Amino acid sequence: MLDINSLVRDKKKVLSTVEVINGEMVTKTGCKIYIPVRYTDKKLSSVGKEVKTAAIFAMVIDDKFYSVCNVCSALVLTPTFTTITKFGDDEYYEFVFEPGATIAPTLESEKNSGLVYRIYDDLIARAHIPWYLNHQDTGKILLYAAKHGGIWLAANNVPVELLISIIARNSKDVTKHFRHTVTTFDDILNHPPVYVPIGSVILGAKNTVSALMGSRIEDGMIASLVSPSTETSIVETILRL
Repeated sequence: MLDINSLVRDKKKVLSTVEVINGEMVTKTGCKIYIPVRYTDKKLSSVGKEVKTAAIFAMVIDDKFYSVCNVCSALVLTPTFTTITKFGDDEYYEFVFEPGATIAPTLESEKNSGLVYRIYDDLIARAHIPWYLNHQDTGKILLYAAKHGGIWLAANNVPVELLISIIARNSKDVTKHFRHTVTTFDDILNHPPVYVPIGSVILGAKNTVSALMGSRIEDGMIASLVSPSTETSIVETILRL
């Protein structure tokens, strides 16, 4: 089984196996592509005789080097064969392409605003970040939504980066935002964050009122007991008047 902890990210090395022949993407030496099995449940991919998936995947060669495709549109793949493997607790499709095989019959990607929303909902709102996306990749998931997804989200990528900064937490203490604990660029790569859902009451609410006024009262009560407020918020002050 592939050891993802020993993989080296090398875009140039991975691209060396790819060539375009008559509009088709072909692998010269063979490669593997990985996507979460969860993609099919979330309508981010369909896997059958033909594979159609959101183009947010990892490409691996020689079981040593990998690179990432991070485009919010759909791409058709034609693997030689498909298996399912497991990394940690998560299952992934492993699409295997033998030397000389066609990876994608066309480089024309499908613009689908509905797919862009589902990508946002699963990867960002629900914080299901695949193993191959680092913190910088995560901030760029929707960067080209207008160009490749057919939907204009904002004037720039700042709103998405803000959302990522909210869900990124310190791996040793998820109550702390990653942006408050990282000190060097190397920390981003060597001590990556974990991600929590945007709607998490337990980890998202900043004061007792916010925790208890939501729809998930049980989670809110637990959050208030586990992480009690240390300061009175403006909203709490107004409510006490």
